[in-house]
Amino acid sequence: MKSKIFGFGGVGAILLLLIVAFNSAYILDQRQYALVLQFGEPVATRLEPGLKFVIPFIQQTKFFDNRVQNISFSSGDSSEVVAADQKTMKMDSFAKYQIVNPQQFYQAVQNERSLKIRMGSVIESTIREVMGSVAFSDILSEKRAEIMERIVSEVDRQMQPFGVNVLDVRITRVSLPEKARNSVYERMKTDREKESKDIRAQGSEEAQIIRANADKDKVTIIAEARKQADILKGEGDAETIRIFANTYNQDPEFFTFYRSLQAYRNALGNSDTTLVLSSDNQFLSYMNSK
Repeated sequence: MKSKIFGFGGVGAILLLLIVAFNSAYILDQRQYALVLQFGEPVATRLEPGLKFVIPFIQQTKFFDNRVQNISFSSGDSSEVVAADQKTMKMDSFAKYQIVNPQQFYQAVQNERSLKIRMGSVIESTIREVMGSVAFSDILSEKRAEIMERIVSEVDRQMQPFGVNVLDVRITRVSLPEKARNSVYERMKTDREKESKDIRAQGSEEAQIIRANADKDKVTIIAEARKQADILKGEGDAETIRIFANTYNQDPEFFTFYRSLQAYRNALGNSDTTLVLSSDNQFLSYMNSK
């Protein structure tokens, strides 16, 4: 009978030891941090992975992910941001953060759900403050990177008491409120129409200049051509006179005879031509018999 009681007692002791061992030892994954709590108060932080021990039934362990986490934020209808030039906009953004101090994190927010609420308000207020000091056009230009650096630096500073490092904050979308969208589109349309009118006016002015220069060049070219034509005509007439003079000087009588024949052909070439001349007229002198 005693052996049976001892047997049951030994099994119970073994089970008790197993329960104590199970509640006093755990393996910390390399992707996690562990925070040891004693009566609800943090007493130790475990950052390195491996086999860890706690006092069973007195100490508990809270685990926190040590990897980089993402939080996305979407702007609602009432969360509008006003730029320095009084233009309103709505923004969607996301943030990357990492828990670096589990004890601070637990004492400040205890869990990531509460952290997202607190971080969301910090990011929204920081974006409002920074965007309120720059123009709307700067957000859409190369200055955007500098603006985002200011936001990341300020959000990270405010989140340090929470045991969190903010690695990045990015604006994923910038949109105009519905009430301002139509007016912006109308202003853009007016600006484009004004720009097109300016371009047309400039093109018309340049066309008139080109036409005026072309007309001027036309007059100059025609005048120069006429001048050259008159010069060439004068040179041709001079050459004709010179040739006639040389011919006349070589044989004046033959030259006179030849010119008379040309005159006869021009005057008497038509059979209907009738000439009434005096008998002593020199025109038909070569046709009279000697």
